[in-house]
Amino acid sequence: MSPDSRPRALDAYIRVSRVGGRAGESYITKRQQRDAIERWCGLQGYEIAQWHEEEDRSGGDASRPKWNEVKRRALAGETDGVIVAKLDRFARSVIDGLKAVTELEKAGRIFVSVAEKFDTADPYGRFTATIFFALAELELGRIKGGWNDAKRRAIERGCHIGPDPAGYTSAVTEHTRKGDPIYGPLVPNEDAAAILAAFELRAEGASLARVTAHLTAAGVKTSRGSTRWSMPGAIKLLANEVYIGTIKHGEFSREDAHEPIVTRALFMAAQRKAEERARTRGPDSEGRLLSGMIWCASCRGRMTLDHQPREGGKYYTYRCRQPGCEIRTTVAATKVEQAIEQALRERLAAEEFRIETNADEGGLGALRAELETVKGELEAWLETDMRVSPEAWQKRTAVLEERVKAAQAKLDDAEVEGLAPLPSLDKYDLLPLPLKREVVAAFLKATGLGRLAVKPGRDANRFVFLPDAA
Repeated sequence: MSPDSRPRALDAYIRVSRVGGRAGESYITKRQQRDAIERWCGLQGYEIAQWHEEEDRSGGDASRPKWNEVKRRALAGETDGVIVAKLDRFARSVIDGLKAVTELEKAGRIFVSVAEKFDTADPYGRFTATIFFALAELELGRIKGGWNDAKRRAIERGCHIGPDPAGYTSAVTEHTRKGDPIYGPLVPNEDAAAILAAFELRAEGASLARVTAHLTAAGVKTSRGSTRWSMPGAIKLLANEVYIGTIKHGEFSREDAHEPIVTRALFMAAQRKAEERARTRGPDSEGRLLSGMIWCASCRGRMTLDHQPREGGKYYTYRCRQPGCEIRTTVAATKVEQAIEQALRERLAAEEFRIETNADEGGLGALRAELETVKGELEAWLETDMRVSPEAWQKRTAVLEERVKAAQAKLDDAEVEGLAPLPSLDKYDLLPLPLKREVVAAFLKATGLGRLAVKPGRDANRFVFLPDAA
């Protein structure tokens, strides 16, 4: 096919994988690619319909927007084909490259590669393109394999890959012949004490807002060098196992890679506290008397338990968090709980409502001793900085926590059975919280008035009942 019979308007596609810090024979700049395309078009009599430049995009990425735009224009008939300075600028994946070239060919369009001096208008050009695509993909696989091996060896040496996390600095262990530093394990820096304090705050029940404010006030530098912390940043910090001496990168990891800032016990306590705080916001939380049993009168959605740190303790509220609620009613937990308990006590005192139990005085001492034993085992485990993986630590902790729950439940049942000789009002005052919740739930159901709800306001009339859902 003569040059005069070939399509004349081609889109020129230029791509570089990474712009910053690249040099050497293997790196083809955008200017070099443009010059090569312009020289070739001048010699062959082709015209450039439009230039398309793409930076910091891998040739193995099939989602490149400019690459897809070049194909779209050609397939739509807006151009006569595509030209690149070198074949691997177009695609490094054999599958993606051949698919694109085949689509162009079926649409009557051509693909030209300057460096390889071929186009797909003839069988030889298509064959040559297939060979070059295969070689490019083989090279990409080799590069990726070498990078994975380098990451594995770095992790084995205890080196952290990526920016230094807050509270740590990568130690320079030696230098190359050219004087470039070779980095080794992480070393705690001047921010380590503030990081430790952040974990202690969280383990003691502090909110994420308070932890975030602490990190900012202490001037702790983020991995990007800023001293202003966000709540998502604080969440990532508290969940990062680097602070117990573990480094991870993809499939590779190593424990005891560097000096930890926090003990494993403190780290796990902070994780457990985060889970506990999350549960207090759910409808099934059992942290307070009316958790899961109180509703918003405005939107008729269930209210959730929330709390804020206050001097000397925590201030609990029931709050509506339904997305469609315009009022978002909030009420102090103590206020509504006292109102309900007062109504319950009046019914119990008038014997309009009774607590029925089965009397059995035996075994309470043994059950209390069993509970103290399993609690002691759990506390000892939490206070011990065991050299086990986080997964194993969590499993063991879960087993011990279940034992404590089971022992507490057995003691609660036995104590309730031992309350039979007492009047119902006295029985209620001696019940543990989980059983008080059962009594209150039964009381609210027995009233037949429906679900307890709260309206906006400050007077006693804000407590109302909603009809039970059908």
